[in-house]
Amino acid sequence: MRIEAPQDRLAWLDYAKAIGIVLVVFGHASRSIERTNGLVWSEALQTLDGIIYSFHMPLFFLIAGYAASLQRDQMPSSFAKSLFWGVAVPYAIWSAIWIGLKVVLPDAANVPLSIADLAGILWQPVEHFWFLYHLFFIRLGWFAVKRLGGASEAIAAAAILAAVLIWAVLLSNRPDLAWIAAFIFNFAMFGLGLEQLPRLLSRWAATPVPALSGLGGVLCLSGWAISSVTATPLLYALGGSLVVAGIAHALPAPSTWGWRAFAFLGEASLAIYVMHLIVGAAARMALAKSGLLTEDTLLATTTIAGLALPTVAYWFILSAAQWVGPSLPKLCGFGPATRSAYVALWPSSLARRPLSSS
Repeated sequence: MRIEAPQDRLAWLDYAKAIGIVLVVFGHASRSIERTNGLVWSEALQTLDGIIYSFHMPLFFLIAGYAASLQRDQMPSSFAKSLFWGVAVPYAIWSAIWIGLKVVLPDAANVPLSIADLAGILWQPVEHFWFLYHLFFIRLGWFAVKRLGGASEAIAAAAILAAVLIWAVLLSNRPDLAWIAAFIFNFAMFGLGLEQLPRLLSRWAATPVPALSGLGGVLCLSGWAISSVTATPLLYALGGSLVVAGIAHALPAPSTWGWRAFAFLGEASLAIYVMHLIVGAAARMALAKSGLLTEDTLLATTTIAGLALPTVAYWFILSAAQWVGPSLPKLCGFGPATRSAYVALWPSSLARRPLSSS
């Protein structure tokens, strides 16, 4: 069955986010095997882990930078609201939930946390919430650069991008400065998405698929060829991200339910990111109690459940917002969206129907 494709979103961006979030959930599911007593993390999974982790989070910063390039004229008030509801609130709510669950259920936690860790999230993000923490300050920094306007913006952006790229490369092999090196690296990836990816897509508008994928492949091969050089992580990160962007461009328009469902994974990527480890931990406990815990069942169950359950929860919250009000997704830490461009919510006639008093 074919239906009209949405016109108010770039489907390839949602496809790219969908690919990225699948890699995130699979990567964490794979690593959960290593952290589970009695299970063996195979060499094949370890090799795949190295490939995934070389680019899957840089991909999200590149995509976020490109999305920011589409809103260059955004007013400070609009930007502040977007940053608050889209990044700060999800970070605060789900960090608190994550810490609270680990305090209440310490036996289920690989890395125990305490209530004291809650006060520290302003300067020390917990576990996977580092992404939102970095994204907040990176978006803020690049927005300040964009506010310069005109030639000053272009010069400042080029100078800052060159500087952070150099520092990211120089610090990449300094374990003692890993935290600042990671932030600078992600700052650079966001800047490349903001400043360079739009130019590449404009120049290669007629052939985005082979151009992006080809350039990404060349960068990955270059990283492999000069694997002893500190620039390698950047080459792999940018190369892998461009390959995914090329693949996303090559996918069919979301005019069938199957492709719409896949694009919806991209729409729900924030909800999946903040919830998937909670779902994965619950799945691992259930498998252990049922006696079904093996490498294969853990990998499959935590990957599938980690993608499906948060996506369903996101759909449910968007649907319930028709009853409760458009602020519901924001208050749940799922971002500012109030509807889906791809998946139908509860019928609007049903949402407007008054609740029965019986």
